[in-house]
Amino acid sequence: MVIAVAPVKNLHVEYDEEKRQMKILWDAHCNALRTPTTYTLDVTELTHNRKSQYELALSRQSSYSHVINDVPVGGRYNVCIHVTVPGAAVQCRSVRGRGLAAPSEVLAWLSPNGHIMVSWDDRPLHQHEYEVIVSKKEIPEDLLQPTEDMKTMKAEMSPCLLTAPDDVTGPLYVGVRAVTSDGYYSDLSEVHTLTMEGSETDEPSALRAMWWGWGGALLVCIVLGGALLHVALRHRRLARSFLRFTAHTPRYDSRRGQAIIGENDDDDVPPIHGFSDDEPLVIA
Repeated sequence: MVIAVAPVKNLHVEYDEEKRQMKILWDAHCNALRTPTTYTLDVTELTHNRKSQYELALSRQSSYSHVINDVPVGGRYNVCIHVTVPGAAVQCRSVRGRGLAAPSEVLAWLSPNGHIMVSWDDRPLHQHEYEVIVSKKEIPEDLLQPTEDMKTMKAEMSPCLLTAPDDVTGPLYVGVRAVTSDGYYSDLSEVHTLTMEGSETDEPSALRAMWWGWGGALLVCIVLGGALLHVALRHRRLARSFLRFTAHTPRYDSRRGQAIIGENDDDDVPPIHGFSDDEPLVIA
C-alpha cells in the first residue's frame, strides 16, 4: 500500500532545441525498488488542450525517462506521472518547448475618433502573425486563450486599428503576442493601459512628432514639385522660342547657289543669288 501512494522523486524535463525533443526524467521512490513497478504519464498540451497518455513497461529501475518528439515552438505542457495502481500519488510539472519571442516596442493610443491604434516592431516581416488583445480587465501574463470579454484581432504586420468598446467606463488594457502557423503563442508583450477620457493627450509625444515630421515632409515635396513644374514649363517656352528663331535664320545653300530663309519659304519671296567673281560688282 505504501508503494501505491508514493509519488515519484526528482521529476524534471530536458528540452533539446535542435532535435525538438522533450525528455521527461524522474526517480523511483525507494519503496518502489522492492517490487517491479510500471508508471503512467499523462501529458496535456495546454494551448489546444490535447491529451496523451503513456504507460511504461514493468521495471525495477531506480531512474526512468520518456522522450516526446516534434515539440512545436511555443508549445506548453502539463506533465503528470504516477505509479499505475489505483490511488497512487501524482507528481506534475509545467513544461515549455522553445519559446517564441514576444513583440517589442509596442505602442498603443486612443485616436480622437475613439479608435485604438496599436503598433509594434514586426521585423522580420511575414515570419509570424500577431494577435492584438484589448481587455477591460488586466490581462494575465500566462494567458493562453482569450476570455469572452476580451476583444482580439489578428494582424500580419504593424500597425493595426481597432474599434474601442462602447460601454467602457474604466481603463482599457492592450497587449500583443506573436502566433505561429500552428496556433501557438508567444508570451504577451508589455501591456499598455489606456483611458477613454482625454484620448488626445494619451497619444505619445514621439508619435505626435512623427505626424508633424510626415506633414513637413509632405509640404516640402509639394513645394519642390511646384518648383520643378515651373522650371519645366519655362524650359519648354525657351525651347519653342529657339526653334522659331532657328527656323527664320537665313542660311546659304551651296548646291542651289542661294540663301534660304526657313524650310517652308513662300514662293513669292525672290531668292537671294550668290555673287560670282566673273560678274562685275555695280554700286549704285
